[in-house]
Amino acid sequence: INYNEDSSSIKKLITDYEITKIIGYGAFGEVYLGIDKATNAVVAIKSVNKEYILKINKKRHVMREKNILNSMDHPYIIKLLSTC
Repeated sequence: INYNEDSSSIKKLITDYEITKIIGYGAFGEVYLGIDKATNAVVAIKSVNKEYILKINKKRHVMREKNILNSMDHPYIIKLLSTC
């Protein structure tokens, strides 16, 4: 996977990861510790309930977060690798 690509061009499924445990909770979902089965890379996987996001009218907020993280290129800010 070329992680320098726009995340929208990287197609990964949740089945591509081994989920090991929950590492945090947020306002819209949970964050899991996962291992990429293809590369053994350790990743954080944020899961949000799309129906709930739409119900509480926060789609714009979630999309803004995605776009900001996708545009970041700094060693101290997490990189957005993929979305689905």
